[in-house]
Amino acid sequence: SVSEKFFDGWKVCVLEKVKSKVFDLDICPKRKQTILDSERNDLLTLKEHFIMSSVDKASNNVSFICKKFYLDNISNELNNTVAYKFVNGKEEEIVKKHAQFCNKFNIPVNDHCLPFIHMLPKFHKPRIDYRYIAAGIKSSLKVLAKILTGVFKLTDRTLKYMDSFKFNFKNTSGYWVAKNKDTTLSHLNYLNNSSTARSVYSFDFKKLYTNLPHGKVIEKINDLLDRCFMDKKAEFVSINKSYHASWTSVKKKNCWTFKLDEVKELFSFLLDNIYVKFRGRLYKQVVGIPMGCDCAPLVADLFLHWYEHDFISKGVINKESYIHFLKFASRYIDDLNTP
Repeated sequence: SVSEKFFDGWKVCVLEKVKSKVFDLDICPKRKQTILDSERNDLLTLKEHFIMSSVDKASNNVSFICKKFYLDNISNELNNTVAYKFVNGKEEEIVKKHAQFCNKFNIPVNDHCLPFIHMLPKFHKPRIDYRYIAAGIKSSLKVLAKILTGVFKLTDRTLKYMDSFKFNFKNTSGYWVAKNKDTTLSHLNYLNNSSTARSVYSFDFKKLYTNLPHGKVIEKINDLLDRCFMDKKAEFVSINKSYHASWTSVKKKNCWTFKLDEVKELFSFLLDNIYVKFRGRLYKQVVGIPMGCDCAPLVADLFLHWYEHDFISKGVINKESYIHFLKFASRYIDDLNTP
């Protein structure tokens, strides 16, 4: 008998094609009119002057934002910050460049378009702020970003194992990455039961994603990739059609298989080709990584992990006392807790 896992790649391909076809269909089911003409006019007036948007950290809530205010805020982010620069080019030319690069590595380009940018209000802040998202659900580098997501998930798991082994007998931790609240709660419960902690400190990055310099991001991520390839004595990293990655010494069939230098090239290209479109204009992100890109949270996690690991490693070498106080430190992307 054949294992069901044998058909995983086929299943993903079929679902991707069905999803693509559904997106392309212009389905307008006939429905019985449920609103009066007067109500319709009111809704059209509302649509003319306001934007309906979900709320950051509370996606089940809907906000109504003045359309002019909404557009002015996005325009200000794109034109008056160091994160973006206007590009005097055509979308078709940029997408063609993406397709040519991806074709070298047999990576398909399913959507020949660039992501648009939108804005979510942050009502949980003392002073209302806004989060800017590159809507990359349909974009030319979508598949590349998903492939790198698989690679970085594997990298993250490998680093966790490596750090656990390295600091096991040092009474500290060099891996602070938390995937959810469970890690922090587990630490707090342990400390409460043992009565060894007097206080908890919390820190938050005001703006993380749009402040990460590309040069340093590439440098640190490449260093982490070097460590993982060396530790696993792997010649390749293999990614199947479900975007699950594994270390390997041979090329696998029906998978994308890349050498270390090729992974670095893929990531460097992705980071250097972040574009968004807004009101018919194109902008390139030259500082930071876009929220909305599949691998963005992992890139931010790994980038910060490099510094945390380096900080603890130096503390261990110099026999600093602070390393023991950071044994239960945990960080969920840009929120840091140190009991």
